[in-house]
Amino acid sequence: MGSAGTDGMSGLYQVSLGEVKVAGQSFGQLKPVVMELPITDITGKGSEGMEKGVSGILGMDFLARFDVKLDFQSGDATFARPGSAVSGGLGSRDMTGIPGRILPTGFMVIDVKMKPTEAGKGSPSGIPAIVDLGSAFTIANWPAGRLAGLEPHGPNVRYNGQVVAGAAAPGEVYKPVEVGEANMDMLIGARKDLGQSNGSNLIRSRVVMFADLPGFKAMGMTGPTIILGSDVLKLGKGAMIVSFVSKKVWLAL
Repeated sequence: MGSAGTDGMSGLYQVSLGEVKVAGQSFGQLKPVVMELPITDITGKGSEGMEKGVSGILGMDFLARFDVKLDFQSGDATFARPGSAVSGGLGSRDMTGIPGRILPTGFMVIDVKMKPTEAGKGSPSGIPAIVDLGSAFTIANWPAGRLAGLEPHGPNVRYNGQVVAGAAAPGEVYKPVEVGEANMDMLIGARKDLGQSNGSNLIRSRVVMFADLPGFKAMGMTGPTIILGSDVLKLGKGAMIVSFVSKKVWLAL
């Protein structure tokens, strides 16, 4: 075990688990970072043979090795050969395919247009939206909010006393940030004008949170940005596919 100790952060260790197998299938070497995460126990109980509180997060370094289908209704995850979804695998023919791109940090990004449901023309161009499989809700920074026609204390924004302690940039501590919210129409893929589209990738009156979390900077995003969470990704039939090798996401909208 070697201490990573990067960027002045303590308590971080990178370990080698050797060959990793899931359901009897080998997935090669894995070298995760070990740290205390600011989340509660994922399952409420330990996995078979493990103590309560033992859990972790599968990151892009692992998920990018496959085409991954997540069924939010059944709770199943299916891992397939990279590129399988492009040829119709994993049921992608019955889903809406959305092209994306991969950031240097490894995150998948797609473009999303959005506007306030009550009024406004919305963003004239697509806003980069990080596909975040670990976020339960969708949140945008205020540069994205302004591009979509909102102001932090405008008439379409609500504050309910909610705060979020989002991921901090290296060397920074977790800080609670006040969160606003607004009902937004969202066009996933952003190829058409919001007022002209009525296709399956148009989502109407979805609650989106707005806050300038330090995590945006940590992800390498300094301009208008959306973190697209599972509240949007699981809409429709409750399933999605992500293929890093094909730079594409499929949603069952």
